[in-house]
Amino acid sequence: MGALLVLALLALGPVPGVVGQGVALSTPITEAVTTLTTQLSISPTTVIGHAGANFWGVNMAPTQLLGPTQTQQLAPTGISYIRWPSAKLNDQYDITTNLIHNDNGTTTLGRTTPSEFVSWCQSVHCHAILGIPGEINSPTQAAQEVLYVEQVLGFHPAYWEIGNEPGLWTHYDVPWSHWNTGQSFGINASGYAQLVQRYIGAIHGVDPTAPVIGLPGTGIGAYGENEWIFDTVQLNGPNLSAVAIHVYPAGHLTGLTGNLSDFDQSLLSKGSLDSRVPLDKAAIVSACPTCRIQLFATEFNAASVGAINDTGTYGQFMQGFYEVPYVAAEVAQGLLQNVRDMDFYNLEGGFPGALFDHNESARPVYYLFTMMLRHLEPNAVQTTFSGSLGEFYGVASVSGSTSMTLLVANANPSTTIKFGLGGSGFYLEEPGTAWTFTSGMTEPSATTWSGSAPLHWTVPAESVLVINVT
Repeated sequence: MGALLVLALLALGPVPGVVGQGVALSTPITEAVTTLTTQLSISPTTVIGHAGANFWGVNMAPTQLLGPTQTQQLAPTGISYIRWPSAKLNDQYDITTNLIHNDNGTTTLGRTTPSEFVSWCQSVHCHAILGIPGEINSPTQAAQEVLYVEQVLGFHPAYWEIGNEPGLWTHYDVPWSHWNTGQSFGINASGYAQLVQRYIGAIHGVDPTAPVIGLPGTGIGAYGENEWIFDTVQLNGPNLSAVAIHVYPAGHLTGLTGNLSDFDQSLLSKGSLDSRVPLDKAAIVSACPTCRIQLFATEFNAASVGAINDTGTYGQFMQGFYEVPYVAAEVAQGLLQNVRDMDFYNLEGGFPGALFDHNESARPVYYLFTMMLRHLEPNAVQTTFSGSLGEFYGVASVSGSTSMTLLVANANPSTTIKFGLGGSGFYLEEPGTAWTFTSGMTEPSATTWSGSAPLHWTVPAESVLVINVT
């Protein structure tokens, strides 16, 4: 009976929406659905991005415990880059003392020490993006932290990152011991560029070859970082390995409410990777035409909203299934735009978009990483779909001439998309597997074939499809 069911599904073209056993994580959408047909075109030899190990990352923090549980959580994801201490803690955390300096002047001891982080990172063969506090404007502190990590702990991170979102700083040039919540001392783009210059001198005074990320997002909104990138690169270009943006297209702080259409349409907004990356790369080239500076997204998610008990609808969407097609769409955009590193925010905790909640229970988006995205091949190739399809994205990736994976994300709340593989450039003559994930499912459902790939595919509203042949 099971074999007959699989054959029937393949004859029709696998259709996302086959519900497995378990409790549904989201109520299936019930809006009226429009069906659109599109033509897929893949150029397998035209590499436009990279989905290898360097692309996948996640944010973690010393406020979280770190041990076997986290090792087990990350093992099936394919994630290898860890940004730590991450977010505001980049500016608040003293690696040399394991102290977190809060905005009100108090201190908190980290739950995970730097030496514990290093030991864990080495045990899982991770690559670290380590933050150095920039808001206090202390190159001396920067040098001490690099010295401590590299010479005392014997650990060389993949990158050092200077601060976090300087557009939101309120204690600029104030020592930690003098911080209070009444302060409002900020910095502008040119001032931050000069700070980076001072910090690079301090960092390279300890380790002349240390790779440096020269901009850790701006915090000024979901877009508009071009001036910051230009100023930082113009002054520091030859000494930078990368600059980073933070990607939350659905908004920050006040972007808490709206219906599902509002939420998904933000993928087409000025805050999206599609809109921002071309402008950001142009700023890099304009500021330093001969530099080879990569563009990272050291934080990305749907929206930067409050705690897990937040009543805003965007927070609810992110806790449930609708985070899945949204994040898959962001990944597709990042690969199509050749973003070289994307670090998901974050692993666990109160943030509604985290992979795990406070109770270490996996959210639906976790299964997107473990059962779907990890099947992408190392080289993303030119992929197009014809017509105007709204929040629908797809990207193919290849390894050699026989292995190919197609990721398709349909974040339209009321549009089904149909396409065919015939004549598309997809590798048709290989055995393979397709995973589908749609609202109402606890995890993706898989179908397999031993001959040629099925030609006709249907992708319902709010769903993700991954087709892999090898």
